[in-house]
Amino acid sequence: MVALTIIVAFGAALFGAYLQRIWTPDPRPQIEALGAQLTKFQQRVETIEQERTELENFSLEMSLRQAASQNYILFVTNNSERVVNVETVSIEHNGMRLSKPIKPKPTDDWKIDKHSSKTLMWDPQPDPATQLRFSSVTPPQGVAIQMWFVLVCTIECKRKTVRGSQMVTVDFGNRSMTPFGP
Repeated sequence: MVALTIIVAFGAALFGAYLQRIWTPDPRPQIEALGAQLTKFQQRVETIEQERTELENFSLEMSLRQAASQNYILFVTNNSERVVNVETVSIEHNGMRLSKPIKPKPTDDWKIDKHSSKTLMWDPQPDPATQLRFSSVTPPQGVAIQMWFVLVCTIECKRKTVRGSQMVTVDFGNRSMTPFGP
C-alpha cells in the first residue's frame, strides 16, 4: 500500500509538472524580444551620443585671404563627413566684436560640402579696422594680432558657432588687414 501511495504521488507530481509546462507560457521569446529592443535602444543612444560629441568638437579650417575695406575673403575648409551651411560671419578681437554678423547675399552660396572648401566673400559692417582703431585696445600698427572669425553654421539641421583665428597686421590708414602666417 505504501508503494502504491509513492507511485501515485510520483505520478501526480509528474502529471502536475506536465500540466504546469503546458499552461505556463515560455518566457524565453519575450525575454529575447525585450533583449533585442534593449540592444536597438542602446545602439540609438550610442549613435546620438556620438553625433553630439562630433557636433561639440566640430571645427572648420579658416584662412583669411584678403581683408581690405568692404572686401573680405575667407577660405574655409570642411574636413568632416557633414555638409555645413554658413549662415553668418563676423570678426572679433580679444572678445570684442568688430563687425556685425553678415549673411550671404542671395547670389552667394555658403554651403560647404563634406571634404571640400569654399571661399566666403563679404563686406563687414562696420569696418573692422576702423572699429579696432577707435577701440580702447588699439594695437600698434604693424604688430601681428589675433583675429577671430566667427561663423554661425547649420550642420544637419543643428546650429553651431564655429570660431577660427588668424594672426594679422592692421593698416589703419588703408583700413585693411594682412594675414600673418598660414
